[in-house]
Amino acid sequence: MGWFDHFRYPGYFGQGGLPLNLEFLIRELEHEYGDKLNWWEVPRAPFLVRQFMARVEDWWERGLGIEVAQLTGINHNLGIYGWDLRDTLELTADMLQENIDNPRDYPF
Repeated sequence: MGWFDHFRYPGYFGQGGLPLNLEFLIRELEHEYGDKLNWWEVPRAPFLVRQFMARVEDWWERGLGIEVAQLTGINHNLGIYGWDLRDTLELTADMLQENIDNPRDYPF
């Protein structure tokens, strides 16, 4: 329809994208261990996965991911990734601001 170059939508780049980009994670594991994971490498792999997840979390909560993107206009796609109708009915701006001001680190 000719909109490919003009359609504005949010992009989630940076440290692996949102929520957790499995392709980036697999490429990280492949870079560390090669195309096969040997039995003696298996115990260390979960720690590498956790480090990757912590790096992604830090990027979006304390790093460059907190910066608001400079847009040339309003996005055409106004959907919010992971939200449904219930979220728009239950969440308020104050609740969201509280979550932004006080990010939590979850152990898992």
